[in-house]
Amino acid sequence: MEARTKHQFSLRRLLIAVTIISSVLALALAFPVATAELVTVNLLLIAPAGIVFSIAFWLSKNRRRTTIILIAGIFLGWLLAPKVFVSWSRPPTFWDEFRIDFDTIGLFMFGGAIAAAVLDFIVTLATHKPNTEQRRITNG
Repeated sequence: MEARTKHQFSLRRLLIAVTIISSVLALALAFPVATAELVTVNLLLIAPAGIVFSIAFWLSKNRRRTTIILIAGIFLGWLLAPKVFVSWSRPPTFWDEFRIDFDTIGLFMFGGAIAAAVLDFIVTLATHKPNTEQRRITNG
């Protein structure tokens, strides 16, 4: 028998994927307003960090290292974001709550992504190896 390849069809993988997708869709159909708000808020909070991530990933020569460093930076920014407790004299609107989250979590994740992209750029410059022609000239 042939050895199984990485891309070979597997019924178990298909069943797991269908189960996960159908569970997520069932929750989304059961609670459409909550799902729309959750998706909107998460996408808008992550958008600035995602833009920095995309640009750094596109410009990188070592994309695996860039991905690891940027995910760590975004996660660190999320961890360092201060928790803000606000009391309004009226019931807050959706955008009032979103603005508070964006001013803290979103901007700290954005700052973490920028710091991680700069760190990745410095690591790239530090590990840059000169080409063979430059080595011949410097070695004599």
